[in-house]
Amino acid sequence: MKLFFFTNTYPYGKGETFIENEINILASNFDTVHIFPLEKTSNNSKRETPKNVIVHKSLLGFSTKNKFKLLLSGVFNLVPFGFAWREFFSKKVYKNRQHIWNFFTFLLLYRALNSNKKAIKEIKKNIDKEDILYFYWADKSTLLLPRLKQLFNNRSFVRFHGTDLYEYARFGYIPFRNKVFPAIDYFLPISKNGQRYLLEKYPYFTDEKRNKVSYFQVSRLGIFDNGLNAQKQKNENFHIVSCSNLVPIKRVALIIDALMYLTDMPITWTHIGSGNDMDIYQQM
Repeated sequence: MKLFFFTNTYPYGKGETFIENEINILASNFDTVHIFPLEKTSNNSKRETPKNVIVHKSLLGFSTKNKFKLLLSGVFNLVPFGFAWREFFSKKVYKNRQHIWNFFTFLLLYRALNSNKKAIKEIKKNIDKEDILYFYWADKSTLLLPRLKQLFNNRSFVRFHGTDLYEYARFGYIPFRNKVFPAIDYFLPISKNGQRYLLEKYPYFTDEKRNKVSYFQVSRLGIFDNGLNAQKQKNENFHIVSCSNLVPIKRVALIIDALMYLTDMPITWTHIGSGNDMDIYQQM
């Protein structure tokens, strides 16, 4: 059995480091893992992967930050997009400037991905009916999923994290979910909160009266257990390092709550990352 694994940039560049642990587990459970990164990175260094992992060319061939190339690739093709205009008017996208930006960005990305005949041909050449489609993010490469389901109808698994899950993180609108979600068989949010959000906002997909019932299961991000650090002496400095955006959903304040219990040793806290809550944490 083979796995078709869709990432943003992994194994290229330095992003998506959490996949480095997961790829070894995936490789040990499938005969072959085919990785299809979404885009190129400025740093094209390729990380080491297990021997049974095959890395294909990026689906776009350029960075999504390159809006000119995205415009060219998304406009000059014959991919139909009538469904998009129906959504544009039915959801009154035109009433919100940020929604309009999200809509056209996703539309260009949808058309660019679905016009990539070479990638679809490469998948067709390698895929069998028992193989699995696995999308690590739910907002970009998944725009290709409806087409793949139409062509091959393989089981599909999609992970949901933060900005690819919660619409409020995208100014209240993530386009084309009515197009993408019916093609998902297994919704894999990384938290119970994400699971609740999906079930409350999209209960239709758990309706047993449908011809197909989708499944929602928490699939947490994780690391290997490296054991405990050596016990420190009371007068030794305790140095904690954290890394995340400083936004409410990251709950960085819990770190401060925990550190307040450590009253018998000097503490240094180094945080890597910034965000709208920076001033709040600096004052704390």
